[in-house]
Amino acid sequence: MGSIDPNPALRNSSPSPIEFVVNGRPVQVDLSLYTTLLDFLRASGLTGAKEGCAEGECGAGSVVMVKARDGGSFYCPVNSCLMLLPMAAGQEIYTVEALAGLDRLADVQQAMVEHGGSQCGYCTPGFVMSLFAEQYRPGRTGPCDPHATAGNLCRCTGYRPIRDAALSLGPAPDDSFRERLCHPAPAIGPAVFDSASASYTLTAAA
Repeated sequence: MGSIDPNPALRNSSPSPIEFVVNGRPVQVDLSLYTTLLDFLRASGLTGAKEGCAEGECGAGSVVMVKARDGGSFYCPVNSCLMLLPMAAGQEIYTVEALAGLDRLADVQQAMVEHGGSQCGYCTPGFVMSLFAEQYRPGRTGPCDPHATAGNLCRCTGYRPIRDAALSLGPAPDDSFRERLCHPAPAIGPAVFDSASASYTLTAAA
């Protein structure tokens, strides 16, 4: 796997602590600029997201971020293997570990079980997160669109069981995940980096 050659001006920089929210809990990290969100999550014990291709093609590292939409918000699947930690500053992120309750699976997880949508299981969390975002998509009517998993690859199932699981999903349940979408997405915070010669601030594009 190739490595990233840092910008010379930032090569010896040190980041200020990066703050964001994972599964409803605020976190503060002070790690290398070139640590990926996926590596951070797995090192923190959240091992549902996996590294498959490390190029964003397989979707095994899918998580969702809360993004803005018409005064409310929506869940947007992202490839955690392609996100460097500074890109997570100020974001609200959910992983597959957040979905199940103490005594029951989330609807998406249960549908995958009932329709045989998982065999080896390596890709399953990524599919679950993509279908979770589709089930909770604001304004959705009718069955979930199986094309919501277009960014996820599976080597085992042949996709039909996963399609059947998607088509079996009804409206999003009236739960805390649905209620969250009635509120604005978090403001994206800046990430600050200090080097021997200057200080740099990374902000979201307008």
